[in-house]
Amino acid sequence: MEIDARGGTFQAFEQFGQQLLQNNHYASDEVRAKVDELADARQNLEKSVLVLVVIHCICSVLLLNARM
Repeated sequence: MEIDARGGTFQAFEQFGQQLLQNNHYASDEVRAKVDELADARQNLEKSVLVLVVIHCICSVLLLNARM
């Protein structure tokens, strides 16, 4: 899936954010907020994709049944 293909990008962003936090970056509060925001957005995206996959499967089954 496309999301899986982008996993490295998400991971790199999180690692960079963690490095900034470990080095006590002057904007640590904002960095933490953005890292958390990205994690939440990714989780919501993954849930949305899962819902779309389920809907696609249901529609496929309904179409197959309609053809019989």
